[in-house]
Amino acid sequence: NSRPDGGDQEYGTQFSIGSLLPSEVSLTEIAGESNSYTINRPVAVGGVSYDDNISVAAGREAGIELSGIFKTFSARVGISDFNGPREAEGVKGRFRILGDGIVLYTSPVMSPGDMPRSVTINISGVDKLTLECVDVSGMSQGRRSPSGVWINPVVAK
Repeated sequence: NSRPDGGDQEYGTQFSIGSLLPSEVSLTEIAGESNSYTINRPVAVGGVSYDDNISVAAGREAGIELSGIFKTFSARVGISDFNGPREAEGVKGRFRILGDGIVLYTSPVMSPGDMPRSVTINISGVDKLTLECVDVSGMSQGRRSPSGVWINPVVAK
């Protein structure tokens, strides 16, 4: 900082970018737009519509840069409901969360119509968080492929 007399003075104030962030942040606010996933598009899971979500089709992923700032990730996860029982029949998926390429969480197998499951995991020091939906039904073609929905995804310090 410059003083009126032209001299410089250090004030000794130090801070990190992380200290400027709120203690909790919705992942939908920091996940950039992508062709691999959708953000905040209304989707039904277990017969209930949700607006605050990240939806990831089987075989795709949502990779979000976190720079090691956050300690926990929490969300509710479920497979999106389909247009009818014929489309949903036999569709099954599993959720995976990776931190810097290491699997941190794998869900039980889920199907359309199942109620969402709550997930909270430790992500301390993780630079890149990756959310995946894995097709375990062998239907990863077209409309019968599962789409994983991460409802109210939040990271916290």
